[in-house]
Amino acid sequence: MAWPAASFLAIRVWKRNFTVFRKHWIGAILVYFADPIFYLIIFGIGLGGYISSMEGESYLEFIAPGIIFGTAMITVCMECTYGSFTRMEIQKTFEAMIATPLSIDDVIIGEILWGASRGLFTATIIFSVILFLGLFHSPWVILIFPLVVLEGILLASISLVVTSFASNYEYVNYYYALFIAPAFYLSGIFFPLERFPAWLQGIAYVLPMTPLVRISRALSKGVIAQWMLGPLTWLILFAIACTVLAVNLMKRRLIK
Repeated sequence: MAWPAASFLAIRVWKRNFTVFRKHWIGAILVYFADPIFYLIIFGIGLGGYISSMEGESYLEFIAPGIIFGTAMITVCMECTYGSFTRMEIQKTFEAMIATPLSIDDVIIGEILWGASRGLFTATIIFSVILFLGLFHSPWVILIFPLVVLEGILLASISLVVTSFASNYEYVNYYYALFIAPAFYLSGIFFPLERFPAWLQGIAYVLPMTPLVRISRALSKGVIAQWMLGPLTWLILFAIACTVLAVNLMKRRLIK
């Protein structure tokens, strides 16, 4: 595995994707607002009507931090699977960019940065909605944003690894069914992991979303503890490893 040899030119890839995104950003914002409101109403208010409290807070407050990471995850993964596959195979955008001074490494790192940016954009909107509803009570929730960036880089890299093997759009559906859906519903967003059977807890704790939800929920309560260092270190190392793997596998795909 070669270390990525990307340069500052990777930002040109990010800028290109952003320029395209600006043409339909109004529709995207409406979707981003709709998603958190849907989850908060259906789960927080609907299901929450049958739950008086969860871990010392209302059910709506319990699920709010996790909703940020869950919806950001879906945005990142869609962008770096369906979006990246379209740019690579259908539009042939990657081939066009590689024909310029951009290297393959620049293109892939630029895609990862763009995917992480889309996740951060989504998270910012959802954060604003939750803040407006008065569900946050600690200034430490501001630390959710760097965690979203870490999540974005990690999931963008994992998604590009999947894209490097995809032969068609149908292939990506397996990724959603076998990884995204379990990561979303088994991460503790909607109920404590202690409610799961032991074997399912083991699976849940392996998924990268789980520590992010735990840490964000603690931050929303104003808690900063030493136990957070372990999961954060693991996530950072995992993100670095997945970035290196994504660049190498995508390079092999593009050279072929």
